Amino acid sequence: MKNFLKVITAATILLATSLTAQAHVWYIGWNANTNGTVDFYGLSYHSSLSSSYDDFTANPAGIVLNGVQFGFDAGSVVDLADCYGLGTVTGSCDTTWNALALDAGIASTSYSTENYGKYAVRHMSQADLTAAGIVAGSNTVSFTTFANNAHWDGLNFATSGLTTAITVIVNNVPEPSTLAIMALGLLGFQLRRRNK
Repeated sequence: MKNFLKVITAATILLATSLTAQAHVWYIGWNANTNGTVDFYGLSYHSSLSSSYDDFTANPAGIVLNGVQFGFDAGSVVDLADCYGLGTVTGSCDTTWNALALDAGIASTSYSTENYGKYAVRHMSQADLTAAGIVAGSNTVSFTTFANNAHWDGLNFATSGLTTAITVIVNNVPEPSTLAIMALGLLGFQLRRRNK
């Protein structure tokens, strides 16, 4: 009886481990915004919205850039058409995903094409980018994912595992002082035209 219980316990642990290891974010895409921020999109092949797994306060999930964790934004999960086999930043069967017009992205090495089930977003503010050592211009960034559930845990994005390098472009944003000087200059021109 004891041996039977040991076998059942071992099988339960093995099953729990394998379920945790099943990772279903198979694509990460990103967009550089004109205000110097960047949005990251994690694409999961799970199509059903889940109040449990999609609650990132209760079940944190997100991306890791240069070793710094950034969780997906709460309430950012979008259900897609569950189409299959696009394998690129854009495709023909889901207009919601295509409308994002992503700058770039990376597919898992485990799956080159999969279901477009749902995606979550992390809006990276300028402060977030600074925290990860990402500056204006072109950045080579080490990249991985994290999650405590299968819906949002990342598949391998490099041959040796999750971590890989990606190139992220961050738009230059004029500093407030530069904008103020430009505004004063334009005001000066306007006043000068009035005096003539």
